[in-house]
Amino acid sequence: MPQIDNSTDDIEARVLDAASELFIRYGYDKSTMNDIASNAGVAKSTIYLRWKKKEDVFRALLIRESCLVTEEWIDRVEADPKGGTYGAWIRHATVATFSNPFLTALYKQDRRVLGSMIERLGQTDLYQQRQAMFLHFFEALQDANAVRKDLDAHVLTYLLNSLQFGLIHFADVIPPQQTPDLSRVWEVLVEMVERLVTPEDGGDAEAGKVVVRQFMQQVRQRLDEFEKQSSFTG
Repeated sequence: MPQIDNSTDDIEARVLDAASELFIRYGYDKSTMNDIASNAGVAKSTIYLRWKKKEDVFRALLIRESCLVTEEWIDRVEADPKGGTYGAWIRHATVATFSNPFLTALYKQDRRVLGSMIERLGQTDLYQQRQAMFLHFFEALQDANAVRKDLDAHVLTYLLNSLQFGLIHFADVIPPQQTPDLSRVWEVLVEMVERLVTPEDGGDAEAGKVVVRQFMQQVRQRLDEFEKQSSFTG
């Protein structure tokens, strides 16, 4: 019979894996700390040593899965000869996100939960920082001739941020039966963006990859900051 690893790292992984399975199957609201403890095979008191409430578990899981998606995203960009173009970059982001069962469930089933968690993380600050980061990123791609130079970078990044915000919060006003498959919605959005921003000659993908690597390092750093905040407040 295999030994159970009760190290702190293993317990954390088991708890987050259990929470992910439950949130995907039953949803965030219907899953309890008792359910998570039982599914993880640990005492509820053990979970409370690390997280004070279910929201803290969810936040830690969201950060972990976002890190995993970011790494897959980077791998996909690096493997793609045209990965340095903006269209390819955003397409790989979409594929990586919807290849992750937890994040897919959030976008398709629990967008209200995702929206409320973004609010708790500091929605205004998050979107302002995102806007600034993406504006700098797009301008750098323009300088590298990876996207069209005649586009207004501020307008485009504002539009894309507002579209993501709307896709998350639209669940508050549009019922599920009137909501199309969100993975398909993202596919159409990516196609629109790709057609809009790609230079006529296809752009300089290799120079763009240099910009992408620098930007993704910033994304990693931001996720690390959130993870540290989660560890501190958990």
